[in-house]
Amino acid sequence: MFLSQQQLVDLTHKVRPSAQAKWLDARGWKFERRYDGTLVVHELEAQRRLCSGGSSAPRRTEPDLKALQ
Repeated sequence: MFLSQQQLVDLTHKVRPSAQAKWLDARGWKFERRYDGTLVVHELEAQRRLCSGGSSAPRRTEPDLKALQ
């Protein structure tokens, strides 16, 4: 099963699929795009992220160079 479009809006506080995708991608969520541009997020992904204590903070993509000082 997948999250409904309303559930995606509730989760991301974004209405446009492009804005939803940006929000999800910034937080490392797995999702797919349908042919019409809407997004598909599996319920298990939401459960994994929201119920298991998974971080919703953006992933660090650069090393913390301050740690080397």
